Amino acid sequence: MDLAKRLCDEIEELNLEGEYQQAEIFRLKNEVSHCKHQWSVVAEHRRRAWQLTDEYFEENNKLKLENEALMEKLMKANKELRELKKKLSK
Repeated sequence: MDLAKRLCDEIEELNLEGEYQQAEIFRLKNEVSHCKHQWSVVAEHRRRAWQLTDEYFEENNKLKLENEALMEKLMKANKELRELKKKLSK
């Protein structure tokens, strides 16, 4: 009788261990799924950051070229103004 009780207890313990292992496997699978999702979110943010960086550099280069063109016009207008001042002062 004592042996039967001990065997029943061992079987119950093994069943509990099996259930615990199944629960642990389920938890780990969920954790892996969550990590995969987080990595895809990170990858999307990284892609968007590079896209914004590229857009920033394109816009910055465009503004730089416009600024250079305006500076050339300003220098030309300034030169013409000096020449007109010289003519008027004579």
